[in-house]
Amino acid sequence: MKLVHRAFNLLAIVSLVPAIASAAALEVSGSTTVQKQLFEPAASALQSAVGIETKFLPVGSGKGLLALAEGKVSVSATSEGLNETVESAKKAAKELDKPFSFR
Repeated sequence: MKLVHRAFNLLAIVSLVPAIASAAALEVSGSTTVQKQLFEPAASALQSAVGIETKFLPVGSGKGLLALAEGKVSVSATSEGLNETVESAKKAAKELDKPFSFR
């Protein structure tokens, strides 16, 4: 199951290539699990493939989604399911006294 999960995450990153190819730099915010298990091992290959610098901001799944919702980053990475990530983002927003809604 872990292999399937990692393959899905890698597929998700690869699917971003056309969308980010025109960007000068890409900032990804989110899960430290994704950072360590997927992003760090693939960062140089991703940069070589698309020719842009990538930076990962390891803040956790919920805060990563919050940063995406606020327009601070172009990509949010999560190691949780969508419902759990939304709940984490709501909790982070409340702690930081920021608005957050997801429909």
